[in-house]
Amino acid sequence: MTEQKQYPNHVIPNSYQTPNIYIDVIMPLLTDSEWRVLSYAMRHILGWREKIAARKGTISLSMFEHGYGPYPGCGLNKGTIIKILKALDAHGILVKDGGVTKDGQRWQIADNLEQISIQALETRLQNKRSKDKERTKKMLDGLKQKRAQLLSHNTGGVLSHNTASGMSHNTQLNPPINTTINPKDSVAQKQSDAVDADENVYPMIKRLYDNKRVKIWMGEARVIVEHFGESTFEVLNADPYRLREVFALDRKSAERIAAQWESEMMEDGDTIQDIELGSDGYLTEASWDKIE
Repeated sequence: MTEQKQYPNHVIPNSYQTPNIYIDVIMPLLTDSEWRVLSYAMRHILGWREKIAARKGTISLSMFEHGYGPYPGCGLNKGTIIKILKALDAHGILVKDGGVTKDGQRWQIADNLEQISIQALETRLQNKRSKDKERTKKMLDGLKQKRAQLLSHNTGGVLSHNTASGMSHNTQLNPPINTTINPKDSVAQKQSDAVDADENVYPMIKRLYDNKRVKIWMGEARVIVEHFGESTFEVLNADPYRLREVFALDRKSAERIAAQWESEMMEDGDTIQDIELGSDGYLTEASWDKIE
């Protein structure tokens, strides 16, 4: 068992003031990683009495990455830190003061909004949201097509190839499902019993539902609604472990669909648990790098 590091328990007075404009105005316009780097810089500039007045302090790239003493850095790799520092400097938030010395780069924190390119940051944010919205739409459309193809291939002919362009009205699931859910039944207990009985039957579905941050299931839901109707989706949404019953799959087919979906959508050992949404409600850049 790894021994946990022990830090002195001195929250007060070992603290520093954070300028209100950085929380109220700047933070919503930055990426999560940019805010992390900026916060680290503020701690090591505004956290030292002799540096507060000048708003300046020397912080080496190595310190940003690895920290000092028992305290780690900002938790990002060197390449990402360099990219972020360049962006913060370009927008006038954390700017270089002189050249690099043997101790590292000297940085100055902007102390008024006139020094910061607020309009450029707002434009950048709007452009990112538009781009992410379009990318999310394309991903969901692609996911819908993949899902339809997988279901058609792995259900042994239960589902027709019409799934690629939409199910025909007379397509029937075999066997038919009971869409009536007894309100007395505990959905949570059903799920728990299903997992306890055979946790490996639905590896992908379990991870999708266990990780509440992940919204990729919405792409799956769209496929279900469009191809099989609202009643089927309602049953699945209430009790996701009925997937095998709904699609009339045997155990091997259910496992094969999960494994194939995972291998096609995730590469380099990434799992669904590595995919998350940013504060703006869209997939983060890191998540996009893993699924594109």
